[in-house]
Amino acid sequence: MSRSYQVPGFKPGVLESSADLSTKQFHAVKMHSVGGQVAQAGAGELAIGILQDKPDAALQGVEIEMDGISKAVAGAAVAVGAKLMSNAAGRLITATSGNHVVAIALEAAPSDGAFIAVKVVGSAGQLLA
Repeated sequence: MSRSYQVPGFKPGVLESSADLSTKQFHAVKMHSVGGQVAQAGAGELAIGILQDKPDAALQGVEIEMDGISKAVAGAAVAVGAKLMSNAAGRLITATSGNHVVAIALEAAPSDGAFIAVKVVGSAGQLLA
């Protein structure tokens, strides 16, 4: 059973959603092509952090955990200590070669949809070799 916890770190206060992200709380997000806006991260993309709230329309302010411990939604089973990347739905899965690491698992996830605690590495841009 997962305890999934949070220890806030850096959260910028000036970014907005690019669309309705109300179903993407605790998913990986990236910078959108429109400056100052964020969107759901895709598979292996460079993410800036984990979405903390549920913006239900474009141009709403968003809260993103960029450097701390956050809850996250797993996209598959993951082991404690695994380097994690975003899947196509913005959920976190074990990172594979050539993809950007978003976080490190602090708890194991038994399956897709499980909530786990992760250490966010965000926009550090780590590319898994």
